[in-house]
Amino acid sequence: MRTLRLVGAVVCLVGLVMSQEAYTADTKGGNVPGQPAQDSERKAILDALRAEVRRVTGLQTVFVVRVLRVEGAWAWAETLPQSPDGKSRYEPVSGLLKRTGLNWKVIELRPTECADGDEEWCDDDRYFAGLKRRFPQVPKNLFGR
Repeated sequence: MRTLRLVGAVVCLVGLVMSQEAYTADTKGGNVPGQPAQDSERKAILDALRAEVRRVTGLQTVFVVRVLRVEGAWAWAETLPQSPDGKSRYEPVSGLLKRTGLNWKVIELRPTECADGDEEWCDDDRYFAGLKRRFPQVPKNLFGR
């Protein structure tokens, strides 16, 4: 009976692993709308974002990526930056990027702190409505809203 349970558990585990591999292959292959087509594209997007963060803050960072969507020449990233050694964690960084030729450029970084008069930045609905208004050529589903 123990052998039968063990075989059943192994079969279930293999099925889960195989279904996860199929899903991963789809997202890496670009078959899922709004996902990066390949690892080199993901790297180029994150390198552009990292360079902008360094330009603005002076910090060298690596990212824990929460969201990365790509549609056509546009990308939206939501990240949790940290120091390369992982000891320091920083405020979240989100940004809109655009590809021109082979290069990605940060078009807008979302501010992380709210000051008086900056209510649009603080409220998700208002921020994304404003972003869509400022950049009407961005695909409507890029932001996942």
